[in-house]
Amino acid sequence: MKKKSQAYFKLSADDVLSIVNDYLEEKISWGTYNSKLSFILDEDKDIRVIAAYGDINDQSIDTINLEKLDKEIDFNGEVSTLPDSSLLKPQDFQTREKVRKRIKELKKDIGDF
Repeated sequence: MKKKSQAYFKLSADDVLSIVNDYLEEKISWGTYNSKLSFILDEDKDIRVIAAYGDINDQSIDTINLEKLDKEIDFNGEVSTLPDSSLLKPQDFQTREKVRKRIKELKKDIGDF
């Protein structure tokens, strides 16, 4: 039996913010920009990233209160805006069975892929 490969990561807060910034940079595709990102931890211990982007010459980005902004806007990330019914929970037996069934149906319809 072949053992699966493994990889381990331990990311600092700055690493995570850098990854988020890179991801969001692709979404806005402005080239050069000014940004401000921070983690927000609420009273329920939920953590999230709040980010503001503006034109490279827009220095007002530096003065934005990200905690206030967090209270003013809704989640707008790709996963957070999906309906719960479309989220896959691989640890859930029923989800795995639905995926297996759908794969079987697709193979029947289009052949092996």
